[in-house]
Amino acid sequence: MYYQDHVYTHHYFKLKDKNHTDTIEETIYKVRKYVTTSIQHQLLSDVSITSMLSGGLDSSILSAIAY
Repeated sequence: MYYQDHVYTHHYFKLKDKNHTDTIEETIYKVRKYVTTSIQHQLLSDVSITSMLSGGLDSSILSAIAY
């Protein structure tokens, strides 16, 4: 943030470290569930939905799940 000829840093949140105790299978399951659920909630609409791809991994994943 710039104010009166000075640059200031403001943190909106602080992440805390936690030990990762899940197995790789549990982690894959949870990430897939959270991403899929989030996309499904965003697809609720009374009009047609379109997707614009940038070719990146994230937009490809979103479009694949939405399809």
